[in-house]
Amino acid sequence: MKQKLRIGDKIRWNVPIGSGVVYTILDIDTSRPTVRVGNHTLKSEVLFQWEDGGQILQTWGYDYYRLNQNLNKGGIIILNPRVEPVKWVKKFTL
Repeated sequence: MKQKLRIGDKIRWNVPIGSGVVYTILDIDTSRPTVRVGNHTLKSEVLFQWEDGGQILQTWGYDYYRLNQNLNKGGIIILNPRVEPVKWVKKFTL
């Protein structure tokens, strides 16, 4: 099953260095402009928030498609459990 990152996900990169930092995804916008540096295209489609030294920091960064690839390969761990919408709604009459 292919997973996708969603707004509100708390994630951690699955690497030994800096893996203790927990990032929260605040926004995803794939229509943001890209920057070209030489032959490389830099995208900043995801708004992250994290805490560093008691300060709350935010920045746009990363390619959303590549982050989802990394998630499905095990390079990113989602820390908060998925919340599924309720599919059964009780009917009532007046």
